[in-house]
Amino acid sequence: MRTKNKIDLIGFVGRDPETSTTAGGSPVTRFSVATNDRWKGKDGQLREHTEWHRIVFFGPQAAKVAEFVHKSTLVEVEGSVRSRTYEKDGITRLVYEVRGDEFRVLERRPTSEDGVGPFGLEAPADDVPPDDELPI
Repeated sequence: MRTKNKIDLIGFVGRDPETSTTAGGSPVTRFSVATNDRWKGKDGQLREHTEWHRIVFFGPQAAKVAEFVHKSTLVEVEGSVRSRTYEKDGITRLVYEVRGDEFRVLERRPTSEDGVGPFGLEAPADDVPPDDELPI
């Protein structure tokens, strides 16, 4: 039986993407996307949960993402879920990311003057190691 690792997200970008290059000179662009779930609890109250997804694009797509995707943009990202580990402050950390294959800009949404993004939340601080520590 074949297996499948495919993810398709639609959400708002939390901060402007950050682009760097690999040791081999290939572009890498990273950003976070917020997705939101709403439901009614047993008490009848509306509940809400925002999930932040780390997204990474490599190569020519990384350059395109950097050009067209900005904070508060509604995007669709297709890709696969990848895990990796790295060391920071002597602690080995495990990170799950979406390795993007394709993206589509669906709409742009203005941010408030105080820099707060979609859903009234600030994007989480990325706990991403420097590029020279990336296992690529």
